[in-house]
Amino acid sequence: MRKSFAALGISLTLILLLEVVSYPRSFVQYGVASWYGPGWHGRRTSSGEIYNMYDYTAAHLTLPFGTQVIVTNMSNGKKVVVRINDRGPFKKGRIIDLSYAAAKRIDMIDKGTAYVKVELYKPPPGFKVVPEPRYYSVQVGAFSEMNNAKVWKGKIRGLIWWRIDIPLFIKREGDLHKVLVGKFKSEGEATKWRNFFTKRKIDSFVVAIYD
Repeated sequence: MRKSFAALGISLTLILLLEVVSYPRSFVQYGVASWYGPGWHGRRTSSGEIYNMYDYTAAHLTLPFGTQVIVTNMSNGKKVVVRINDRGPFKKGRIIDLSYAAAKRIDMIDKGTAYVKVELYKPPPGFKVVPEPRYYSVQVGAFSEMNNAKVWKGKIRGLIWWRIDIPLFIKREGDLHKVLVGKFKSEGEATKWRNFFTKRKIDSFVVAIYD
């Protein structure tokens, strides 16, 4: 169950500071869900809406009002889509407070809580979903002339001659021809190679490639 803002002494200003203005496409949370019902039915939520225990809604501490998420009960695989219109839960270890209808849909009324997966279904209007990069590369040079970029690419290949599995390529952006190393799945993997080049006095940095 949940508690009111007044009881916890939490100001609306603090809650607004927790709002996020964009989402990663792969937004996912795992944790304990609880639910609230009759005691709050007909009362005003933090968003200003009147709480209806028979609607598919939920309370979350940070997601903007209007966000729709998929909640999966990990013990039975049942799912429900809910819209965030309230703040909570305020009990440590819990990540979402479901309406009675939503909790019933995933069969957690009797137990009161359930271990769930929460994932983004649809952001509210006006909020941007941040796309995930296709891959990460290490930029080791940028030249106005393509020939200079090709020469530098050859020198870089000479430095990592034993790693023929790592692609080297030139990507044109505007008037620049950028020499890039690798198509890494993670930023961490790309950073390791960036450190490799930095130790050899080559200016380099990690770039995320989206196209």
